[in-house]
Amino acid sequence: MEIYKGPLPSPEHLAAFEAVYPGTADRILKMAESQIAHRQYLEKKTVDTQASNSVWGMRFAFILGMTTVLGGIYVSSAGSSLVGLATLAVGLSSLVGVFVYGKHANKEELLEKQKLMEQMNQNSQDGQRTE
Repeated sequence: MEIYKGPLPSPEHLAAFEAVYPGTADRILKMAESQIAHRQYLEKKTVDTQASNSVWGMRFAFILGMTTVLGGIYVSSAGSSLVGLATLAVGLSSLVGVFVYGKHANKEELLEKQKLMEQMNQNSQDGQRTE
């Protein structure tokens, strides 16, 4: 029994494929290159989209924060200082809450990824010992 990892078979298997059907090794290599290029494209798209979403989220948070602050100041200056202060406090506390929740969620996601990587490394080491 033979086991190999990765998108390509071992050189011996590639040679056997080529011997049975000439041109097969080249087709297998092109297929692997195409798959790698496709995966890299998808990863780049994902990273670019996440970065764009992050930037737009910060822009909208700034607009919302400034609107809340300016609205609270306007209401306070219009004679209702208690309502203006409440508007200011509620708006800013919601922004702070979203920020803290986002940081907590990012930390949890990072810990989950670290655990997954540790499990993968452990499984890889176990697999190497049994071969």
